[in-house]
Amino acid sequence: MRLGPLAWLLPCMLLACGGRTSDPASGGDGQSTGGSRGATTNSDAIVGQVFVATGGQPYGRFDANLQPFTPTTSACERATRTVGSCCSLAPVMAGYIGPGSGTPATEVSAGTLQLLDGTSHATLGTYDYSNGQYANLPASFYSGGWKAGDELTVTATGGDIGAFQVTGPALTPPTDALQTAVMTGQDLKITWATDPYSQTMSIGMLDATGAQIVCTVPEAQQSVTIDASLLSALGTSSSCQGTASREAVRETTVATGRVQFVTIGWVSGQCPAGW
Repeated sequence: MRLGPLAWLLPCMLLACGGRTSDPASGGDGQSTGGSRGATTNSDAIVGQVFVATGGQPYGRFDANLQPFTPTTSACERATRTVGSCCSLAPVMAGYIGPGSGTPATEVSAGTLQLLDGTSHATLGTYDYSNGQYANLPASFYSGGWKAGDELTVTATGGDIGAFQVTGPALTPPTDALQTAVMTGQDLKITWATDPYSQTMSIGMLDATGAQIVCTVPEAQQSVTIDASLLSALGTSSSCQGTASREAVRETTVATGRVQFVTIGWVSGQCPAGW
């Protein structure tokens, strides 16, 4: 998969996609209420992920990464400087390419995948496994195949991973989080209205050199402050892109471990002017 970072992968990088996140909607253990419950050989292993992103152009994306992997624990693992919940990343990090269908590694089959909207009762897509990957993934939904707040379900018929079903919420793009002007030499406080289904919020700023600022906090915190010393490392606003991305993670178990359903609501654009 080779998608531009602001089109899809930057939100996933900022959130360190794949990290285990508590799921208050399912009792706090991250397990989907509709998933399979077979005996596990390594219940803590992540054997695959499916993703839905809402926001931007196209309006929605669906993708799958059905390969075992170990997620990063924090987007700031390789930070050059950390202040509070935010950090700066060196330009070398700008070439990050995240996991997904179509990457060089061969994916494991889970049989046929379906994306369903339980709110509108629509089948949004059916995706078959062939030659080591899923055809037609990532899938784009230009007309908004679902609405924020809809209950989305991914099903798999089996294959090597095994059959599973996992449900998660479509999240609202956090458009209000990119409306604060950046002023030279001053801290930047960013606020947002919460999405009740979201668990984490990440704010990112990326300049033309590839230098980045990343902040990740609980969604319910409703604000994060970027220290002026971190902002000074970025270029001017005309060459800076900002991203706000919220995330929820649901899980289900299969015989070999866990499959995660990551739903994202995101928005990106030029960094707010002012410096």
